[in-house]
Amino acid sequence: MDQPDRPAFTGRFLPPFFSGYREENRLDPRWLAELPHFLKLREIDLFAEILFMDGENPASPWSGRYLRGRREKIGNDVPVIDFDWSSLEGAL
Repeated sequence: MDQPDRPAFTGRFLPPFFSGYREENRLDPRWLAELPHFLKLREIDLFAEILFMDGENPASPWSGRYLRGRREKIGNDVPVIDFDWSSLEGAL
């Protein structure tokens, strides 16, 4: 979440991640289209956990950065990462 260019980081991180994943499992490329939904669910879950633990003014700087504008992003269905997930098909 703290990467300045999250799409670029995602493009560098996920191919080796999937390479390790492939050693034990297979992922049908159709699941790539579902990854944004799982990320949105995690975003909502983390948002709720931080609010439950710290309220609107968390003591942790990271939590404060995470919460900033998050309610609006969730409400307006802004993607967690604006990324072309199909570009990872070759990594599967």
